[in-house]
Amino acid sequence: MKDELSDINKELVTISRFAIRGATEDSRLYVARMARENRIKNPDLSKQLADLLIETPALKRDTFFRQLPSSTLGRGSNSVPWDTVAEDEYPAFLVGPIDTSSVVKPIFNEATEKRFQGILEEWKMTKELEKAGLKPTRTLFFVGAPGIGKTLSAYWLAKALALPLYRIDLATVVSSYLGQTGNNLKSALLFARQKPMVLLLDEIDALAKKRDDDMDVGEVKRIVTVLLQEIDSWPNSSLLIAATNNPELVDSALWRRFDEEFSFSLPDKEQIRQATIRFFAGDYADFQEFQEIFPLVFDGMSFSDIERQILQIRRTRVVKGGAPDQIMRGFIEEHVPKKHRLEIAKLVIGKGFSQKDINRITGVSRDTIRKYQRHED
Repeated sequence: MKDELSDINKELVTISRFAIRGATEDSRLYVARMARENRIKNPDLSKQLADLLIETPALKRDTFFRQLPSSTLGRGSNSVPWDTVAEDEYPAFLVGPIDTSSVVKPIFNEATEKRFQGILEEWKMTKELEKAGLKPTRTLFFVGAPGIGKTLSAYWLAKALALPLYRIDLATVVSSYLGQTGNNLKSALLFARQKPMVLLLDEIDALAKKRDDDMDVGEVKRIVTVLLQEIDSWPNSSLLIAATNNPELVDSALWRRFDEEFSFSLPDKEQIRQATIRFFAGDYADFQEFQEIFPLVFDGMSFSDIERQILQIRRTRVVKGGAPDQIMRGFIEEHVPKKHRLEIAKLVIGKGFSQKDINRITGVSRDTIRKYQRHED
């Protein structure tokens, strides 16, 4: 009972603080949060709060933030300085700042490496671009399967640009109340643009679906419209990154608004080589003799899958013991597709493996192994 009273008192104080400051939109966000939190334990209250939000439309942008002298941000804005806003007053839909201090550079292919370096060079010369009437790349669209570096690339860019990283929390921004998700998203985006940052919209396909979705009753159109407007007016001082595993679900109009699109693919042979060095870490020297076969062993896997498999190899060595060649033999036998085993057999001939071992590991007949062995000799 005391805990419940304490929570109620805290909510009353927060709402009162917003009211005294004239922070109408902050009040709306807080009421929306309370409506969500009370859906199960107090549905009547939740409905009353939701009805109140519907009755009181969101403010336009010029009255969204608390009014202060325009000099507070130095950009002609009427917004409250970001650094003076308490963390518990951020929109609930923004997560951050995310710590990127330990983020390592993704393993790019050569073409992607050059494109990212080009973006970094643009940002170093922002003032020169603006003098020429140009803008640095402000919006990026990342496309690709899970586990191949989209999120890591966003984190790394934030670190390389020395900008704080924030992301939109989809679980929080999406509301079951008709029309509220678009308002939530707009609130988060408007707040985010008040300070230089990298803002990540991961899994954007969950928000910006094609507007011909038969299951939609107008909400998707509102969300896409919000995103289009925000992208068009996104400030030069921040980088907006959207990422998706399912580009076919995203409204095509959204794609055209982004400055650049990056398509991430599964790692090639050179990227696999670099990945094995990174993920084997201090154990790499013991497994280096297998470097030639790693591109076949890990062919078709994402970076996250490669890391998972290598960590399992390293754990197996610690838990069960055994020499690296024994551990790798067991791993190849269990995980490598048959189509690659002949190639692996040819690669390991003369590497200390007997014909019997190669046959057991790869399934390639001993006659075939002898033929290739004679060829090698």
